[in-house]
Amino acid sequence: MTATQKNTTYFPALTGIRAIAAYLVFIHHFNIFHESIFGKRVYLFFEEMHIGVTMFFVLSGLLLCLRYFDADITTRKGFYNFMVNRFARIYPVYFLVITVSYIVYSQTSYFEQTIIKSGALYYFGSLTFVRGFFADFFTAFVPHSWSLTVEECFYILCPVIFLLIKKNAKAVVWLPLLFIFTGCLLVFICNGSAVYGFFHDFRFLFNFTFFGRCIEFFIGIGLGLLYKKNIVLPVKKLNFTVTGIVIIILCGWGLSMFHTAEHYGDYFTGGIILNNLILPVCGISILYWGLLTEKNIVTSILSSKVFTLLGKSSYAFYLIHLGLFAELFYFNVSKNPALYFIYLNVLAIVLYKFFEHPMNTFLKNKLSR
Repeated sequence: MTATQKNTTYFPALTGIRAIAAYLVFIHHFNIFHESIFGKRVYLFFEEMHIGVTMFFVLSGLLLCLRYFDADITTRKGFYNFMVNRFARIYPVYFLVITVSYIVYSQTSYFEQTIIKSGALYYFGSLTFVRGFFADFFTAFVPHSWSLTVEECFYILCPVIFLLIKKNAKAVVWLPLLFIFTGCLLVFICNGSAVYGFFHDFRFLFNFTFFGRCIEFFIGIGLGLLYKKNIVLPVKKLNFTVTGIVIIILCGWGLSMFHTAEHYGDYFTGGIILNNLILPVCGISILYWGLLTEKNIVTSILSSKVFTLLGKSSYAFYLIHLGLFAELFYFNVSKNPALYFIYLNVLAIVLYKFFEHPMNTFLKNKLSR
């Protein structure tokens, strides 16, 4: 280890990998590897490509550590500007998707067919991200937006997390344990009887809340700290990029072994451990270390102009690939996953170029102090 700190905060390969993570989630929802053609094991393997969300969570911890760990975001001004940057990055496209979905669904019988039967409640719960805490309606309306509730929890807690780690490096280990304990306590207190399924059970906790998924973010933080301190891992002649990819594939295959007709692999205890712990520790972190430190064909492809553009537009792609847009363009127009995939990428790039990026710049310029 050297005393030199790395200050680089932009890594093209890490931008490109965002597109891959988003595409894995797309495959999870629109599996083209039909059992009748590719066989049951291949079909179930691609059913478990929700692991793209795990990749996003680890990446969030890594990138925020690289960009903000040395910045003072615990002061009033520092925290304000940090949240402005996060707000400008996340909210404009999210607000657009949520609002358009609400307007369209309000003209139909959609909300009458849901558990809550209140479009206004869905809309308010989505705008404030609190819907992700309630098991009864966290996947309705814009079904995959629960992951943004997890992200927002991390953003709000990030300054305190960084402060505690600066004071004691062991906080990287005991803080996630504390969060998990807090989540378990909430589940125990609510006992499955809280309003709208608030922290309904342990499966909900470990699959869909920050308190259950926090380890993924802390693995990213730990990886970022290792990189910033110029740590040289005591492993020679190991291609981290390829090794990480292989382990991620094996973890996906392992999750498929838990898969049943009713539930994905991460519904079960073994699958949760595999998805929330083994996959990020043994697979994703190794891949990301390779993307940070190696130059090979994988990093070259992910760093290309095409993939960096796809990575930058991947957030919009992720938001629009399910829900209203799927009903409008997939189920009622093409019903062809490959064609729908192309539609989504074109629309996501347009949204990024003409709305997301301009709004991001505008809001940061107007709101930052």
